This record gives sequence, C-alpha cells and structure tokens, in this order.
Amino acid sequence: MLSVVGLAKLLSSAVEAGVAAAGAPEAVVGVVHLVIFAAFLFLTVVP
Repeated sequence: MLSVVGLAKLLSSAVEAGVAAAGAPEAVVGVVHLVIFAAFLFLTVVP
C-alpha cells in the first residue's frame, strides 16, 4: 500500500498538468488516479 501512495505522489503533478493541458475539469484528476491505482493493483495481483 505504501508503494501505491508513493506512486500516486510521484505521478500526481504529471496527471494534474496533463488534465489542465487538456482543459478537462479538476474532477478528472481523481478519476485518472483511480484508474492508475486499479491498473497497479491488477498488475501486481494477477500473475
């Protein structure tokens, strides 16, 4: 879980910048973080 939080902190500024550059609402940042978290869980749990 600690690695997920660290990964989120590392990617946070890049995600926020990408969302801002795309002109999308700030709520999209949360959705993108959720997708990244789900993908990370899937890749670490599924052999």
